[in-house]
Order: sequence, then structure tokens, then C-alpha cells
Amino acid sequence: MSTTPETSHRTAAEAALHHHQQLEQDDMIRRQQLDDQAATLAQADEQPETTTHELPVMPLLDDEIDL
Repeated sequence: MSTTPETSHRTAAEAALHHHQQLEQDDMIRRQQLDDQAATLAQADEQPETTTHELPVMPLLDDEIDL
């Protein structure tokens, strides 16, 4: 089977199209991952964290400090 210039151009174009489609699919997957990550972060921001920062801080009086 001999390859004519027309055939080689067509296969090169098909390969380029396939590569472009693969890049678009990879980009779509990355965008979905970023959207999922952003949604997870937004959900985490909505939920109050229970940290020691939320506990009431009682100031120490000078006579309570044991040096």
C-alpha cells in the first residue's frame, strides 16, 4: 500500500484532530476537578470549625499567675 501526499495529509490532519480532542477532554476533566475542589472548599467554609479559637478566653489576673 503506497502512501500518497493526499493520504499522508489526511492522516496527519486526523492525528492533529485526535490530539486536539484529547487536549479538550483533558481540559474538561481538569476544569471539573477544579470545580469539585472549589465546591468542597466552599462547603468547608460554610461549616463552622470547632477549634480552640472559639473557646472563651478568660483573662488571667495578676494574682492568679504562679511564677
